[in-house]
Amino acid sequence: MFDSSYYFIDRRNTFRKPVIAKHIFFHPGDTYNRTAHNQTISHLVNLNSWKFVKNNFVDSKEVPNALDVYYYLTPLPKKSLRVELLGKMASVYNGTEVNVNWTLRNAFKGAEQLSFNVFGGYETQTGGNADLNSSYYRYGMEATLTFPRILSPFGSINPSRRFIPKTYVKGRYEFLNRRKAYTLNSIALDYGYIWQESEEKQHDLALMEITYVQPKGISENYQRQMDTIPALRHAIDPQFTIGPNYNFTFQNTMKQHLKNTFYFKGNLDLSGNILV
Repeated sequence: MFDSSYYFIDRRNTFRKPVIAKHIFFHPGDTYNRTAHNQTISHLVNLNSWKFVKNNFVDSKEVPNALDVYYYLTPLPKKSLRVELLGKMASVYNGTEVNVNWTLRNAFKGAEQLSFNVFGGYETQTGGNADLNSSYYRYGMEATLTFPRILSPFGSINPSRRFIPKTYVKGRYEFLNRRKAYTLNSIALDYGYIWQESEEKQHDLALMEITYVQPKGISENYQRQMDTIPALRHAIDPQFTIGPNYNFTFQNTMKQHLKNTFYFKGNLDLSGNILV
């Protein structure tokens, strides 16, 4: 029994009870309505922890003219490994890339998701005016921890009952070797929130975004090309930025009755505005 409302059968104590109860929108004494029904199923599915979500309404044995609802949740495998091999074809570079992604679901018994991605690739130049020494390779890794709620010192925040907000922590490292042109080491750290206001509107607020980029080994040939192609200079600019970043996405492409659909993505980046 939990919160005088819910009975849980979870003999292995796989999930924390408050986490599941938060996403059930039926309470004792409520009149049945389709909105609460759909929201509960949608939230349980979008926690990304269960392979199947089923529910069943039965006549209550204790209260006359009432229903009890049962939810049957079949967990997804706790761990998964995915390997992707990509082939890239473009007007300037062609090559291959491999990605290995390892995912740990329900990491802390609250439907959190921890993932590690290791990647590497090689591309060779097949066009373009600038000779960048014909090829390059890169490799790196990215770690992401996602919580299905807003983690805030100001208490529980839920922008919308219809959709599940998420808190994310990301870390990324990448090494790029453009052979005899230059090498780049880059590190990025992010902490922020993603929430959906409606089917059309999505917000992504990175409260803290730290980016560090350090070029090395710039060849004399590349130095000469920078004098005639200014864009090449910006590709190797050292960077160290700290600050928030906000993305807003609007799209109505999912509405089939519209003759014309609209997609918009806007970005507001306030990093790099620190005086030193």
